[in-house]
Amino acid sequence: MDESIPLALTVNGLYSMGNRYLQADLNTFSVKRVYGVTVLTSIFSDGEVPSKDGLVLSATSVDRQFGSILNGLHISSCKVGYLPNLDLITAVEQACRNRSVGPVVLDPILFDETGASILDDTAFSKYVNDLIPLANVITPTIEEAEKIVGFEITSDDDVIHAANELRGIGVQNVLIKGSNEHQGRDNIRDYVLLEDGDDFWLTDKHAPFSQPSGKDDALSACITAELANGQKTENAIRTAKEFITDATRNVLQVGDSIESINFWS
Repeated sequence: MDESIPLALTVNGLYSMGNRYLQADLNTFSVKRVYGVTVLTSIFSDGEVPSKDGLVLSATSVDRQFGSILNGLHISSCKVGYLPNLDLITAVEQACRNRSVGPVVLDPILFDETGASILDDTAFSKYVNDLIPLANVITPTIEEAEKIVGFEITSDDDVIHAANELRGIGVQNVLIKGSNEHQGRDNIRDYVLLEDGDDFWLTDKHAPFSQPSGKDDALSACITAELANGQKTENAIRTAKEFITDATRNVLQVGDSIESINFWS
């Protein structure tokens, strides 16, 4: 393979409909002219997280996937998504710590479709104390940020405080994603705190339709792709925000049941 082609790795679950998780990552990488490689952590047989009759792969399988990829390829950046248990968190943390995967973009997936926590206390502690400090960028929702920092976020000052707490854990750059529930439909803003202390809000008027699946996946994947392309972190985040804004304003209707962001918008 031509070494001039940037390679990005996504560590995520597989959702067969193609509009979420690993497939959303790969679609985004492709649009950004980045070659995507994968470490699969689980298979979802339906739209629920965790899937009722899906499959969670073993830590041994995940470690072997890392080995097969990293023994022959130079990875420019890495996104980490769905990790449902302690064994997988440990395997991915060790791979990211001990192997060359480039800057890590961590997209936390901490709650299932009902709002219940996916991780038990031991796994969550491992996630916070050992995996988060390895990340170049973390992209939690407000709810995920609340769980990680341990306090409720109800104001802009709380968002800023939470971002600083995340920096205190060890992550270099923080993007906290806004939401309808916390900011109102017409005032959704993401907050960014960079490694050098610079910070800013990214504001976008909410699109006049329900947000399609894959939005958060593609946002973090786009940051990962831009880092693989050699962009600085701030530029990668700003470009990803523009990408996802366009992609959610021009949604795709795939068949009768799938609403997806438009990766090619």
